[in-house]
Amino acid sequence: MFIKKLSLVLMLILSTGCDQIALKSMQDKPKPSSNQLPKEEINNIHKPLIDYSTLPVIQHAVSRLSPTLDEKFDISVIQRICVLARNQVTKERVLSSIRKDGIDPTTIPEQGNALSLLVNDDQVKRIQTCAAWIAQSAMDPINKDGIFVTQTQKVREVVNRKTIVNTIKHDVFDKPKAFELMSVKLSILRANAELYASIAQSLSKTPGLTLDEYEKKASEEFAARAPLYLKRVQELYYPDADAYHLTQYDNGNYNFYTDNGYRVIRNEGNVYLTFRGINWLAHGEIMGKEYFIKTGDLYNSENSNNEGTRKE
Repeated sequence: MFIKKLSLVLMLILSTGCDQIALKSMQDKPKPSSNQLPKEEINNIHKPLIDYSTLPVIQHAVSRLSPTLDEKFDISVIQRICVLARNQVTKERVLSSIRKDGIDPTTIPEQGNALSLLVNDDQVKRIQTCAAWIAQSAMDPINKDGIFVTQTQKVREVVNRKTIVNTIKHDVFDKPKAFELMSVKLSILRANAELYASIAQSLSKTPGLTLDEYEKKASEEFAARAPLYLKRVQELYYPDADAYHLTQYDNGNYNFYTDNGYRVIRNEGNVYLTFRGINWLAHGEIMGKEYFIKTGDLYNSENSNNEGTRKE
């Protein structure tokens, strides 16, 4: 549980005489022209604050925290990191599984290697890595073999008085597997919405930063909340097969809804979560509200573009 301590600001009380002296001193002192100001102050004067949608900033921050899977850091590695992060298995058991893969755990350095989080004791980093990967996985497509099974059927036909047997393959909807995937997707997206709303509220309290600074802040806030996030994903997991209804599937994209009002749509790499018609994590809105940060250094940020700016 993370508690923010609020600082109390002490007010400086000046006597009447001192007020008059200070005021007179300020009046007598000539104001510097813009040419006399430091370059940094001049820049700040001419930089209006721009409203920028918060959701893409948070999503980009999380995507950069999430590990990139490759030959060395594959799905089996992140899965082992996650079971360690959730204390679902012992470290000794993970080391044993590494040995079965033909790798000597003692040869893996504790830092700087794709497998380091499997052998070191950095539980905080394991939790953060697992949380970021899970949050980002909500954007992934559902593979065809995840919801369909291929079945074969032998068909006999007579051609020129000869019986020919043809084998026909067709895909059959696998309800148990599909419902499992849909329940996982929904629990992650709902947890994302709750966490991103909390981060968005926090970012809105600090106006005037650059996009890079906002993204760094979002990353820090996500990392701090990672343990609670992992717990929340599990709490929201609801694998009731009768509650999910898949209405569309096309090459990884999908559309499904639940009996209690949620709908999840993936289209062209974007994932949208709505709840009873309200944008819950969709179209720039988080739990029905669109959050904005106020940035004054938009064009100097590495991630700057005009996609998140408010359009009047």
